[in-house]
Amino acid sequence: HQDCFFISYTNGTLITETVARRLGALGNLSPSLSVEGLREKTDARRGAGVFDKVLAAMDRLRQARVLFGLSLTATRHNAEE
Repeated sequence: HQDCFFISYTNGTLITETVARRLGALGNLSPSLSVEGLREKTDARRGAGVFDKVLAAMDRLRQARVLFGLSLTATRHNAEE
């Protein structure tokens, strides 16, 4: 569907270099990486080390020139971040 653009919501932990390259080659899918704020809030909700995995996925997506974004829900627990 080259005439469409897609957004995929993901925690990004499975975005390897190969996956990032494939997304770059597709050119019409933008991952939206889920976080809860910074490291402490994200790891508390999603598991220890997840925030660093998301950052690593962002680096791989940048290298593959993939447009991506972040997805978060602002709450009273993370609004200051």
